[in-house]
Amino acid sequence: MIWVDSREPKKYLEFLVKTFPKTRFEVTALQEGDYMSERVLVERKTVADLRSSILGTKDKTGRLIKQLERMATHDSQIVVIMITGNMEKYTADMRKIGIEIDQEIL
Repeated sequence: MIWVDSREPKKYLEFLVKTFPKTRFEVTALQEGDYMSERVLVERKTVADLRSSILGTKDKTGRLIKQLERMATHDSQIVVIMITGNMEKYTADMRKIGIEIDQEIL
């Protein structure tokens, strides 16, 4: 059984169901993470979300450290941060709007 956070885009659940037809998935509101099994807790972040989670936005500080601290309390589970997306595309898109991203730093 894999629990999927109800705030995750439906396209990811559809992909998982199609790719792993023998696995049972249940959508629910998870307190931490985006995907969870009995042994693993996964936080999925796009490249853009990772950057904003680290740096924050104009009026909010970054939330990544607090997320990781909460996830680290799950002693019986392996915690995984899964980063999705394409770094080259993200940096090119940001460059188009005048923001330079150092891929090595991110």
